[in-house]
Order: sequence, then C-alpha cells, then structure tokens
Amino acid sequence: MSNHESGRRIHAGRFAPPDDLADIVDCFWEGAWDLRGQHAHESRLLADPCINIVVESGDGSPGARIVGVWTRLWTRTLSGQGRVRGVKLRPGAAQALLPGAAGDFTNAIVPLVDVRPAAARELTSGHPQPPSPDAFAAWVRRWRRTRVEDGQRAAIDAVRLIERSPGLMRAADLAGAMGINERRLQRLFRAHVGASPKFVLRRRRLQEAADELDRGAALALAHLAAALGYSDQAHFTRDFRAATGMTPTAFRGQV
Repeated sequence: MSNHESGRRIHAGRFAPPDDLADIVDCFWEGAWDLRGQHAHESRLLADPCINIVVESGDGSPGARIVGVWTRLWTRTLSGQGRVRGVKLRPGAAQALLPGAAGDFTNAIVPLVDVRPAAARELTSGHPQPPSPDAFAAWVRRWRRTRVEDGQRAAIDAVRLIERSPGLMRAADLAGAMGINERRLQRLFRAHVGASPKFVLRRRRLQEAADELDRGAALALAHLAAALGYSDQAHFTRDFRAATGMTPTAFRGQV
C-alpha cells in the first residue's frame, strides 16, 4: 500500500525462518533506502496482527524496538538514508520472547532495552548495521523461552484456524471451533496476540479485499463485499475506510 512510483526507490526483502523457529517466527525481513537529495517516500501498510522486533540504522530512529500489533493503518515517511531489519513473530507467539501481555504493546513502539535490557544490548552492541537474518535467528534462539505455555499454543492455533478457514466470520464461531467459551477466547487474544478475535477476523478480510483491489480485480464492490462475508457493501466500505483511511473505490483508483 505504498506509493508505487516512489516505492521503486526502496529495497525490501523477507526470509523464511529456519525450521526450528518456524513455530514462533513468521519471517525475518529487511528494508533499505537511500533517498538523499530525493523526495521522501510514504510507506503504508495494512499490517498482519503480529508483533515485530526491529533494529534500525541510519538517519531515522536507530536502535532496537518492539513494534506492537498495529490496529490502524501503519504509515511512515522515509527520508535520507537508512536500513532496518526485523523479526516478525507469529500471531500469538509474543510471549516466547517478551514478558507481559501482548496487548501491552498494541499500537505502541517500545525500546527493546526497556523490556529486555540484556537481550537488546546483545542485539545492537558493536554492530553499525542491523543484524543479518542468520544473526537475528541466532539471537532468537538464545533468548526465546523454551517452554511453550498452553495459552500461547492455543492462541497460535486459533489464529492459524482463522488463516485457513475463509468461511470463519464470527468470534463466537471461532470459540466454538476451539472448544472454549468466547470470554476465554478474548483473554487468550489479549494476552498472546495483542488484538481481539473480532479484529483479527476483520483484518484478514480487509487484507483479502486490499489484495483483490491491488491486483486490479474487476469484481464489483458489492460482489467483493459478499465474497468476504459482509452483509452489504456499506458495511464493507465503512470497515475498509476505518482501516485504510480511504474507500475501496478511492483505493482502487490509486493502484
């Protein structure tokens, strides 16, 4: 969801985790830019409900940070020169590396040193550039909790069920599929995901919509809304605008 013209001046990549970390890591990723003497670039993202740990160098905000689940449209203006690398944790896996509830980090950017001082120092000490994916993976291995709690496992399983069940639309149905009551499901998601089940279900649908629109799909918006489980186009448009800041029609017009 970035400006396509300026986005060509940005390098981005992602790397699959090694097998021994695939239970908690979605991917390792990187971005680099050199916009010295050029216009700034606005990056916009309808992000997954994941917590990221990132390390940045350059003209922006250097250092190691925790970026919580972002329930709004993620926007950032890049200028000058910089590089960032990160680990994107699987939804529900935050407590494998971080203390406290995942909800404590929602819509927040927190210096890693404030939460895990020794781990932060190891990740950044003596390195002018962010760690490579291999070095990041080694760091995760050293600092992850070896014991996976039942609640964390249940939260990870619940999000995976959402990802592989396009027809799953309601939190009550998700709770039923998990064999727990809805209140228990809400507590699990706050502790381990950082967003409500309703939000995660809606975000999945809106990401599908954005992907369809980004591909230039000719599907009528009313049909797209119905395919995503919305009762009417107005409800779909309201959710899409709340998440992205624009209507589906406006979004389609800019891609």
